[in-house]
Amino acid sequence: MSHSRPWLRRTLLALAGLALAACSEHGDPAQRLLQPDAPRAESRAGWQKVAGTMPAFRVSAVIDASGGSIGVPGYTLTVPARAVAQPTEFVFESVGEGYLAVRLSATSVGSRTANDIGEAGFTVPVLLSEQVDAAGGMPQWNRMVIAWDRPDGVLDPVPSSINPATKVLTGRLSHFSQYVVATD
Repeated sequence: MSHSRPWLRRTLLALAGLALAACSEHGDPAQRLLQPDAPRAESRAGWQKVAGTMPAFRVSAVIDASGGSIGVPGYTLTVPARAVAQPTEFVFESVGEGYLAVRLSATSVGSRTANDIGEAGFTVPVLLSEQVDAAGGMPQWNRMVIAWDRPDGVLDPVPSSINPATKVLTGRLSHFSQYVVATD
């Protein structure tokens, strides 16, 4: 930078410092910048499943500690490095109930207990991304989250974010079960 504009350098450094400070209060700054957390939604009975159709699919892959991803166009499960410690079979499938719903499982290779890793939880959250097209644009998208469809029927939202350019809703999952797109 030119010596004739020290104010520009100071301003840019101050902005960079503010950005890092804002990120650091929410965890790892790099992760915060790459995958911002959406406002945390409370678990309550008022959440409702979003109706819609999705392709019928069932995909699986063995993913180890180096990470990986599986999916079909518009629906992706991303397993970051260190989310699992050993080779694990991930199964990702659509649920044909008239809603944007998927079922997920993660089982240690060689285990006789189905979903032993998925139910126990991951050391690093995995990312579930679903393409959605909400009528009403951003006002409607801002009300959408990925939610755990609990066995008792309560929808439990997870930290979620929307990319309006790609129309992709992404949720951070700490364990596996059935998940849906939900709105309040």
